[in-house]
Amino acid sequence: MDESGERNASYPVALQSYDDVYIGRRYQRRRRRRRQVDDEIVSEMLLGQHVTFLEKLHGFRRFKRDSIHYKTLPIHVVGESSDGSSSKKHPYHFQWNLTPSMRIKEAWKAGFNASQVTVAVVDDGVDVGHVDLRSAFSPSVSFDFVRFAALPLPKKSEDTQHGTQCAGLVSMEGNQCGLGVGHGATLGAIRLLGPDVLNDALEGDALAFQKDMIDIYSISWGPKDDGKTADKPANFTQEAIKNGVMNGRAGRGNIFVWASGNGGQNGDNCALDGYVSNDPQLTQRDIQHLIVHSSNSSAIRHVQFLTNTAGHHFHPKVGFGLLDAHSMVTKAATWQTVGVQKSCEVHNLPSGTIDLSDCCDVSQIERVILHGTIRHPQRGSVQIRLTSPGGTTSELLPLRRADSTPDLIEWDFVSVHFFGERAKGVWKLDIISENDDNVQFRVLMKSLRVTGI
Repeated sequence: MDESGERNASYPVALQSYDDVYIGRRYQRRRRRRRQVDDEIVSEMLLGQHVTFLEKLHGFRRFKRDSIHYKTLPIHVVGESSDGSSSKKHPYHFQWNLTPSMRIKEAWKAGFNASQVTVAVVDDGVDVGHVDLRSAFSPSVSFDFVRFAALPLPKKSEDTQHGTQCAGLVSMEGNQCGLGVGHGATLGAIRLLGPDVLNDALEGDALAFQKDMIDIYSISWGPKDDGKTADKPANFTQEAIKNGVMNGRAGRGNIFVWASGNGGQNGDNCALDGYVSNDPQLTQRDIQHLIVHSSNSSAIRHVQFLTNTAGHHFHPKVGFGLLDAHSMVTKAATWQTVGVQKSCEVHNLPSGTIDLSDCCDVSQIERVILHGTIRHPQRGSVQIRLTSPGGTTSELLPLRRADSTPDLIEWDFVSVHFFGERAKGVWKLDIISENDDNVQFRVLMKSLRVTGI
């Protein structure tokens, strides 16, 4: 059930991606205590013989990630001058996403295309009749979760052009406005962002929609990246993502591409955002490996990269570097799928050091997940750093001086900075509170999980 309106009735709607699961809105006709109305609805529904599960849903908002002019940022890409003009003219000069350093055109010229790939843009709708999009659009992988209708058209306003713009970056056919990176792909449009608040069931339903037909879900929105918000997917959405990654695409795993946003200019960091192809046979883990091996750290200027003991360059703001599209699709053409994923996990972590010498046979780390709770009156002043046995240090939680909210409950702190390293050995965990002389705080780290091959 979702809270809304002033009348007292519930209109159930069947979810698209789950059998026998329904959501309804509560409309309250007259002034009555909210808890009394809720209790009556719950009691009435549970009397039904076929109701086995009932959960009250809470509304929330998600915010679109828009482009910004990189002249405002202290990071520049090799091949482009710092005043924003390209050092070398090319036919798609005004398409900021086709920077020459990414070698997208080289991939096209080598014959690689997206003709076997289906990409669904999950956003505020797509103008599917647009001259550059209509030939790519497929109604079989599209749906409007705002109106529960088949055609996911946006409302006619400047505020609802975001999904169409995102779809264009992927699938534009070059007839009028430009050319999409993955032109030739089948385009799905999933409308989820509308004027009303979201809820967990709708969000999860959208991200599980047609999971065996969709290869990639492109998602350019998330929690507000204002430097003080911490939010993550709730139960339905977590299960949708997990099930998609494990079982989507007939077992190969769906690929969820999340925009990190522009919160860095607000002192924000992806650590507090709980969300974040050439060969369609590749699994989602293969894609992660290809990204690491195909990124070019030398293509980004004015950034000091670090190097882990596996030889991979990384940076907390720009990851492993600028993705080289030509390198990625070339490697993918002969890529051998990675082995079965291994994992090791330790619980009730001691302070200071964590010994994985005898319990972990992960020889090449893919990711590390630290799970726990921070009890602190101002969570933005807490830093968490993790150092691997090889000496690589990753900042799992940076300072966020704008974040004065207390506590961070049951949170996953994730790092890929140890990619390719061995897990065996002694890890060091440092948790620091800035200006904590007179501050009482408590940290309970429940587990450390390492996954890889």
